Amino acid sequence: MKPTARLLVYLGAALTFGTVFSVGYVAVRASSGVVAVSDYESAVYPYQIEIIPASKTISPSFVNVSSPYTDANLILQSNSITAYPEDKIITFPDPSWGMGGLIKLERAPVVYLDDGGQKSAIRTWSATVLEMMKTNNVAPLGTSDSITPSLNTEISDGMTVQITRVAITDEVNNQTIPYNTIRENDPNLYRGQSFVSQAGVDGETQLTYRLVRQNGVLVSRTLINTQVLTQKKDKIIEIGTRLKIGAVFNYQQATYNPFLPDGYAASDYYGGGVDLLIINKDNGKSVEIKTWPGGNQGSNIDLSENDFINISSAGSSQGRLYDVTIEQVLN
Repeated sequence: MKPTARLLVYLGAALTFGTVFSVGYVAVRASSGVVAVSDYESAVYPYQIEIIPASKTISPSFVNVSSPYTDANLILQSNSITAYPEDKIITFPDPSWGMGGLIKLERAPVVYLDDGGQKSAIRTWSATVLEMMKTNNVAPLGTSDSITPSLNTEISDGMTVQITRVAITDEVNNQTIPYNTIRENDPNLYRGQSFVSQAGVDGETQLTYRLVRQNGVLVSRTLINTQVLTQKKDKIIEIGTRLKIGAVFNYQQATYNPFLPDGYAASDYYGGGVDLLIINKDNGKSVEIKTWPGGNQGSNIDLSENDFINISSAGSSQGRLYDVTIEQVLN
């Protein structure tokens, strides 16, 4: 096209969009066909801005503006219209020609991502959730992770994508097994004596727990294995039960005294506070008692009713025991 014809086309376009020159003059560069405006700051150019929402259910909106700028982003910014990096801007003709024209701003769909509790808004032209994750450097799903909706779901404006990050780890704890103390009677050891026949040693067990965390929050802790590393060894204490016997009196008799408390006997011979072992020779039953201050005014030994019944062959408090051995207990 010849320079003259090109000038006429550009001027016709300028008139069509209603370009207003308040000051200055038009200069023609024959080599490029570009219309230059002197005193640039005094010139404004008409633009029709079409804003196309990402949602298909919302109709586009139109704004008519005048601007001295010849850069689409500056034109939008100066008119308080935000253009995000992901949005598409289409112009006709190029604003740098200084003629005004049409600016089409197509919004990128917005996806609200909740990735393990970390929330963000992502503007994307990706076709599916999987593609959106790849193009926005979202970490791939782990073996136990879950996502809603599925990876093959098509992207739509305003949708929410929720990823639950699941971490499964094992926790190992060592735990002491305390030893027990066991007391065993030793008939060969005098009563009142004792000794440790086996020292106690604590054991140790290893407990393994399976920990499950969702988005960093512990949701379960399950014992999955127990292993004994060291067996415990119980402490054994031998307790003497053998009585040290002093004086022994055979062929004694015993009766019961209803006024004596259990565990006590009355005898003039022994006086009060003496430990005695009363043995019924007829059945071998015995009872250990302590003499009550004050005797029974006779050769017999008086027992409480229950003590008498315990060693009586008849199992009652009736009668008298005729063959009783009385042993003095020294320990």
